[in-house]
Amino acid sequence: LINLGSLDDVLLDKSVAALADELKRADLLGADGVVTHVGTTGGTSAEQTAARVAAAVQAAFLVAGDVGCRLLLENTAGAGTTFGNSPEELGAILEELSGELRPRVGVCIDSCHAHAAGYDMSTAEGWTQLVDSVEKWCGAGAIGAVHANDCVFPSGSKKDRHAWIGDGTIGYEGFTGMLCEPRLRSVAAFTEMPGDVPEKDVENLSRLKRLRAGCEGRA
Repeated sequence: LINLGSLDDVLLDKSVAALADELKRADLLGADGVVTHVGTTGGTSAEQTAARVAAAVQAAFLVAGDVGCRLLLENTAGAGTTFGNSPEELGAILEELSGELRPRVGVCIDSCHAHAAGYDMSTAEGWTQLVDSVEKWCGAGAIGAVHANDCVFPSGSKKDRHAWIGDGTIGYEGFTGMLCEPRLRSVAAFTEMPGDVPEKDVENLSRLKRLRAGCEGRA
């Protein structure tokens, strides 16, 4: 698995090569972006980890060449030594990127991961606060995708276990808040649910669409 924060030079080189390959594949497919977790701290400080990850991202783009897709760094649930648990940590990586590369890298917000990391995504206020935080640390327009997943465990549990929309601790109210947040309305949302295909996808997308319909006419 890609670990852009690894202290193992061999693993780091393989991670850079793997990410570059994903970027090239995405470009061939005409995809808008590639989503990746950033990896682990290796016991180093946040500043050192951010600099190491940013250097790996720049190396991957250099290997990939002239690709048109965007790279989106995904937040994590906060377990163990993972990095990228907060907008501040993701923003620290973006801050280390060169000026030319910076517009080509954004973030992907996973609702389950954010909830598990301690951001209460079960209310509209929680979504407003999270997007405010992303804009503060990562910049306006940084969010390029949302992984819309409910969470089995409570907010702050640091346990990454996805649930169907409305069946977890984020609940229907939380996803209504997500869908009605004006700054997310043009952002693509994806579901990553346990269960059988295509039933799980059809049902969860239907639930999201019903909730989105309730946003019509809101400011």
